[in-house]
Amino acid sequence: MYYFSDEVKDASADADKAGEQRVDYGRTPERRLIPQVEEAIQLLEQASKQYHHADSLFLLGELYFHGLYAKQRDFTQALGYYEQLSELTGNATAQQRAGFIYSIGLGRTRADPRKSLLYTTFAGIGGDTVAEMTLGYRYLYGIGVPKSCEESVYYYQRVADKAIDYFDSGPPGGRRLPRTRIRLADEEGGVFGIKSTGQAANGVELDEVLEYYRLAAEKGDLQAKLILGQLYHRGSNRIKQDFRRAKRYYRSVASRVYSSNGKQKRTKNVDKEVAHLAAQAAGLIGEMYWRGEGVKANNAVALRWFKHAIEYDDPVAYNALGVMYRDGVVVHKDLTRATKYFHKAANMENDEAQVNLGKIMFDRKSYNEAKYFFTAAASRGNILGQYYLADMHWEGLGTSYSCPLAVAYYKTVAEKGDWQYSPIPAGYQAYKRGDYETALLVYLQAAEMGYDVAQINAAWLLDKQRHGQLAMTSDYGEVALSQRMRAANQGNTDARVKSGDYYYAGIGTPRDVKQAARCYHSVARNDVSDLAMWNLGWMHEHGIGVTKDFYLARRWYKRALEINSNAYFPVVASIVKLYIHWTWSWITN
Repeated sequence: MYYFSDEVKDASADADKAGEQRVDYGRTPERRLIPQVEEAIQLLEQASKQYHHADSLFLLGELYFHGLYAKQRDFTQALGYYEQLSELTGNATAQQRAGFIYSIGLGRTRADPRKSLLYTTFAGIGGDTVAEMTLGYRYLYGIGVPKSCEESVYYYQRVADKAIDYFDSGPPGGRRLPRTRIRLADEEGGVFGIKSTGQAANGVELDEVLEYYRLAAEKGDLQAKLILGQLYHRGSNRIKQDFRRAKRYYRSVASRVYSSNGKQKRTKNVDKEVAHLAAQAAGLIGEMYWRGEGVKANNAVALRWFKHAIEYDDPVAYNALGVMYRDGVVVHKDLTRATKYFHKAANMENDEAQVNLGKIMFDRKSYNEAKYFFTAAASRGNILGQYYLADMHWEGLGTSYSCPLAVAYYKTVAEKGDWQYSPIPAGYQAYKRGDYETALLVYLQAAEMGYDVAQINAAWLLDKQRHGQLAMTSDYGEVALSQRMRAANQGNTDARVKSGDYYYAGIGTPRDVKQAARCYHSVARNDVSDLAMWNLGWMHEHGIGVTKDFYLARRWYKRALEINSNAYFPVVASIVKLYIHWTWSWITN
């Protein structure tokens, strides 16, 4: 084992101090390299060449891969260090990095699928989570390897196990799931120029909705206060989590019936609806004390609030009390009572209670009942329900063996529970600060792991020519089309339509109007894209990529209008033009 000399340590420390305000993991060619960093790099290179020092090799690889401390990115240099380290120690992270560079063809390195697979496989065997997800995705869709559901399960299951272990290591009820991944196109008018940024399901701006609830809360509306409390309690991509504010809203509602500490309760002149809302707030206050969110965890206080809440059948409180009686927290263990509470909450569609019931049934070997409850929870997006269903389908317990269903659930769990290994948040942060080069690099990494949102984000950045100076030997258009097609194969409708546009215009591929028509038709036949339908109508009208057929053209135009009434004027204009074209063709024929 080799160690840094004192000079290397001192130089590295100076570099850290000088660069601590500058590190942004992006290319920074306009910055002058800090002298202390230059000296540190020279010493690291000396240690790597003379002593084959593993840490020096890894740090140098990271410096050139990420462009740290004002050092410009150089993927060829980084690859050399990663390959040396891989050969020297079998470092899984270095192997994964090398595999990624060969996969995309970054820098001056030619894309080499065989070397990429070799390095990625060794990294996966070594336990690198990014490599495991990459291999799971490749085997699932047969990308560079023979398609194999079983091999895909092998890797995705390992990642899912890690995700659930981390989930369970959190407070009671598990950790909150990571935020929903953002599609960059939605922040700038949508994939096809249709604005959807910050809108609720009915198209109303989210800020308007929040303002409505705030005004209603100020006027004393208890329902509005409860909703605002939950919004700040959970947080989202648009609303910053704020436990203190959430608790304030909850207490404001609960105070209509209960004292501030929950020890006393008003019983006279209490409206039934007010009492019901106050009980809901009590359950949520109890949850905050139970989980230690914004307050010091206190099971006794949580129990007090939960008991108030179940007086009005609050499902959150029923489930929490069930856990307490099951595990003997503050109260004596009583599985019969716990099961009773779980049933009450599950009947009110509480997904956490459904999972807890499913686990009890599974332990009793009542697999059919366990599957019923896990399925109900999974349908509501519960990560534990999805994980246990994957296990049951994989092992054939309570249901027939199904590798496709097992791998689908394991993949979902691996992607949803990615607190520790997802690069996507770093990509979005880089995008927001205008560092498009780093954003694209990170999204390409996540795309290799099988995230469809990363695939469409990477393609969108390339479409918009927001790639900074990220060097790659592959054509940008070819990479963008590849990412679109991969997202389309995972069921992304917009990606399929956009792939058709690429084939029609010859972006990243020779122009192929027949393939473009096939892309549009595969989407249009499922009645999910008015754009695909309009495109098919236009292609049939002009006989491009398909047979010239005015009847089919009219049919597709009308179907586009049927699923999107907002397209009335452009579709009607197209139909009028079609009739003119039709009439002229009849006359000239």
